[in-house]
Formats: sequence, structure tokens, C-alpha cells
Amino acid sequence: MVRKALPLAALMALFCAGCVDYGVIEDPGGGIPGELDARIEVSPPSLDFGALVAGDQLTRVADVRSVGGDTLFIEDLWIEGPVSFTLAASDLERILASGSSSSLPLTYAPLTDELAGGLLHILSNDPTSPDTTVDLTASGLAPMILLNPATFDFGDEEVGCEKSVEIEVWNMGSAPLVIEDVVFAPTSTELTEIHWFPPGTSVDPGQMQVLSIDYVPTDELPDTGYLHVYSNDPAHPDALATQFGTAHLAAEVI
Repeated sequence: MVRKALPLAALMALFCAGCVDYGVIEDPGGGIPGELDARIEVSPPSLDFGALVAGDQLTRVADVRSVGGDTLFIEDLWIEGPVSFTLAASDLERILASGSSSSLPLTYAPLTDELAGGLLHILSNDPTSPDTTVDLTASGLAPMILLNPATFDFGDEEVGCEKSVEIEVWNMGSAPLVIEDVVFAPTSTELTEIHWFPPGTSVDPGQMQVLSIDYVPTDELPDTGYLHVYSNDPAHPDALATQFGTAHLAAEVI
């Protein structure tokens, strides 16, 4: 039996039919196919949480809406800013049909005294606005303790000579500072706390209280004092001031 060879045009048609899965057939005269019509709209464009005392928190909501002709896909979202801003990403629907919307809760919980600012980034398949942002502003009200001086060296005194230093306890924040306790832990009895204030003392913003440490060396060994001031400062609940001292024997006089 004689097999006839297929024409070259038939072989090319068979080869092309086996390799091409699909093709785009343009409508004659229709021009270039239209681009993706996914559009995002976020409101409000900014969120102001106002002023909050450290320890409190406030939640506000951003509305994310699909306003284009195609389905909107939320690919990612995050906050650029301090850790006091957080978002409940799992509450937001990631696939939004045209005309639908979803709510995104954002929370501000200040940890310290601060003026906070940040940006909420929402990445989507909107070709005109792939990275949509929302401005975030807030202020945290908190006490801020400052011990002055934080370290102090009494120097090399003669044995038996007395010297003292005042430790200022400042409130550099914007909310009342409450002194919960004061503990002085020296390495010897040569260092003593001679003036202090009772637990529960309140220090207003920009004001201070004073503690005094006395040093009367009785030997030539070095001494160290550790002054702990416990307060409602959320960032530094245990503030520490350290004192150092040593002594030498007086010269003999005949």
C-alpha cells in the first residue's frame, strides 16, 4: 500500500493545532482589549485617634470599597509607624466584588508619652492605585520619669568625712507621675537615704520631688548605692540612680 505524503501546508496546520492551547481573537475594528477595571476606594482618607492616656485604647474603622467594574483583590496591608498602632487584618475581606465593601478596624494603644504618626498601606490589583494609604495620627499621654543625676561619684573622701547628694525625680511626660515605692539598696551602711517622700506621692508634668543620699565612709573599701524609684511610668516602671564612693585615711600630723 502506497502512503501519500501530506502537503506542507497541512503539516504546518497540524503542528500548530497541537501546540497552541488558546488564542486571543480580536473583534475586527475593536482596537486593543480593555485593561483591568478593578478600583479601590478607602474612606476616610485619614484617621485621628486624638489624645489617649497610656493604658487606654481606641479603635476606629476604615471602609474599603470596590468601585470598579471588576473584582478587587486585596493583596497585602500593613502599618508604617509606631507599634502603638495595630490593625485587625483578618477582619478585612480580601476579595471584593464590584460594589461591595469591607471594614478594617485599627487600634491605637499608647505605651508612652508620644506624638504618633503613621501610614496604613493597602496593596490591591487596582492598576491606577496599587498602594493606597491612610494617614494615622494620635498622641499618647503618659508620665515620664527622669532621675538627675542618674549616676553620681562622691569621689575619694577622707574616712569620717560626710558628703551628700540630692537626687531629683522629674516628671518629663504629659500625665501625672505616681511614685509607688522608693527602695535604697546600698552595699554598706556608709551610704544612707536621709530624705525621701512617701509612696503614693504624685508629681505633675514638669515638676519634681527630691531625695537625698548621705555618704559617711568608715573604711577604705569602695561603696555603691542603688536607688530604685518605682512609678506608673509604663516605659520605665523601675528607674535606677547609682552612687559611688571610696575613702582614704587622713595623713598623720605630728
